[in-house]
Amino acid sequence: MTQASHSTVPDGTYLFTLGLKDRSSTLLVDRAGLLRTVIAEVQQERPFAIDTVVILPDRIHAIWTLPEGDTDYLTRWAAIKSRFERALAGSSLVPDTIWQQRVKAFAIRSPADLERHRKTCLAGPVDAGLVDRPSRWPHASFHGPRATRQAA
Repeated sequence: MTQASHSTVPDGTYLFTLGLKDRSSTLLVDRAGLLRTVIAEVQQERPFAIDTVVILPDRIHAIWTLPEGDTDYLTRWAAIKSRFERALAGSSLVPDTIWQQRVKAFAIRSPADLERHRKTCLAGPVDAGLVDRPSRWPHASFHGPRATRQAA
């Protein structure tokens, strides 16, 4: 079951972080195309706007805005996690479950908060020593605020 670590805000904008159980894994970047497809499928079924997505080897950082009156990001993340696992089910790469149970969710409270979290997400590959500039990381989005986009 997917659990959140923070409260919900209807039609709010959130920063999410979710990771793999195996912090040494590179599965998410190895299969980034599949992950993008799964996110896009869930987005079609249960709409949300994607502001920023950064796929790192072992975790994802994302900023989403939910539709008016909607607080249910947990169902969306549960669907993404389970569909990604099912798509990999025949692979020897995947143990019983690959994901950490908890999705870390932080409500974005202001435009300044959004900008700070966006910069933090995009700096993730630099902070992890993967590239020297955020623009060099191929698994990151560089979208405008609250734009409905397909995953990076």
